[in-house]
Parts: sequence; structure tokens; C-alpha cells
Amino acid sequence: MVRTVVSRHLLSRDALDDLVLAVDEAAAIHARSTSAVVCVFDSATGPGSLRVHLTAATHAPVEVFTSSFGWFVLGALVDNATLDRTPAGPAFGDLSVTISVEKALRTGA
Repeated sequence: MVRTVVSRHLLSRDALDDLVLAVDEAAAIHARSTSAVVCVFDSATGPGSLRVHLTAATHAPVEVFTSSFGWFVLGALVDNATLDRTPAGPAFGDLSVTISVEKALRTGA
């Protein structure tokens, strides 16, 4: 799915492969048997970049350390990677965890 959506944007083959791998890695970080991951593609953040947001609502904490090897790999594949944790609802312990990755688009076609 990621390759199909992203291929409509001006990315080199290597940049496309990097973004697909980054989204796969971000989804793997979120992977829990009790949570669904929602993927949103956002090209409106700026004319020169494409951002992909992966969000999971979960009852169990998602242990993500921005100093981990997985996060290092994620950061190497894209131009920017961010992590955001927010309460997902009124129930204590419900979290919404979002990993956003951003890749610059080619300029000058």
C-alpha cells in the first residue's frame, strides 16, 4: 500500500524504497496484537515533502526509545522522524501513539 501511494510523488527509486522501509519499521514498532495501526499520508505539510503518520491506540504502553537501534535505522531512512504519545480517551492508561516520518520530494523534475 505504501509503495502505491508514495509512487505518485516525486521520489527517486532509492528514496521511495527508504520511505517504504521506514513506514514498515514504524508499523513494526507499533505492532501489538490488541491494537490497530492507522496510516495517514500527508503531502499538505509543505510542497517539498511527504509525511506519513502511523497512529495506534493501545491499552499497553508502546516502548519506543528514540536512542534505540530501531529508531536509529528509522531516522537514517527518512529526513525526519518524530514520536508523540497522548492520552487516547477517558480510560486511564489508554494511549494514542503516533510515529511520523517525513521524506523530501525531488525538486525540478
